[in-house]
Amino acid sequence: VSGARLSQALLAFALGAAATSALGLWQALTQTSFASTWLGMAAHPVQDAGVSVVETASGRHLRAYGTLPHPNVLGAYAAAGLVAVIALATEAQKLRRFLLPLAGVSAAALVATFSRSAWLSALVTLGFALGASRSVDKAVRRRLRPALAAAVLCAAAVAAFSLPILSARLTAEGRLEAKSIEERTSSIADGYAIFKAYLATGTGVGNYLPTAFLEFGFPEDPFAVQPPHFAPLLVGAELGFFGLALVLGFVAAWWYDALWLMRRARSPRVAVAAALPIVVIIAACFDHFPYDLFAGTLLTGALFGLFLKAGEESGG
Repeated sequence: VSGARLSQALLAFALGAAATSALGLWQALTQTSFASTWLGMAAHPVQDAGVSVVETASGRHLRAYGTLPHPNVLGAYAAAGLVAVIALATEAQKLRRFLLPLAGVSAAALVATFSRSAWLSALVTLGFALGASRSVDKAVRRRLRPALAAAVLCAAAVAAFSLPILSARLTAEGRLEAKSIEERTSSIADGYAIFKAYLATGTGVGNYLPTAFLEFGFPEDPFAVQPPHFAPLLVGAELGFFGLALVLGFVAAWWYDALWLMRRARSPRVAVAAALPIVVIIAACFDHFPYDLFAGTLLTGALFGLFLKAGEESGG
């Protein structure tokens, strides 16, 4: 248990998410990026194969990366940062004006990642956080209007400049969108095959890709073989049935505790912070990074840590 208060932890997380969100927003608006050893990030030239882009009739459009390895990861960070800002805004008095740009930058970058799973994570987490707790009453919702308005306006501004790109992502039309869906479907089918073959013991942590090469042969393009874009399936493939049951049991226990905390917390800040892990849980249903990428596991640990801090502050 750390000595930091929940408000301090939320503010630190929100500032970090806003910083990488601002960089990602710059990348998307200028369609440029740069490599930096200090920031631990690679360049993402929009014309290079393998770079995450959205393809429209006008060409290839770079998605926001920030300092992270993929736009979906930045999207999850931005979504969690936005929820953290909203949690702070429920009670903050002195920080209220300072929180508006944080909300705006996080929401704008969330759109600029063009990550559908991140959009869903943000909407579900905020909807649940603001709707399931008794402590988030009319007075709190009124207090949240400036922060929510800043988030909506900044997100709408980016969306207005990106209508063709948004259309391509939402309709899933186009060559790259079809290829993405095909790759995801194929990865899930391969993951299920390995899960069945190694049901009892699993392949071992980090051994999914080597096992996939052994099972299906080494392809001409090794990058064509990907972990299943459904983290529970990847967990089952690597840890086996009993490992998967243990992880799902942990998530079920968190869900029970979160509902209990949100319904009984007197502080709206605690109630909203308790919902933060929903971001990575939803992301895990559409991707594998919350489990097997370093940045993803850091995010997962941070959000569950904030949940524990919320429980500690509430006396639960």
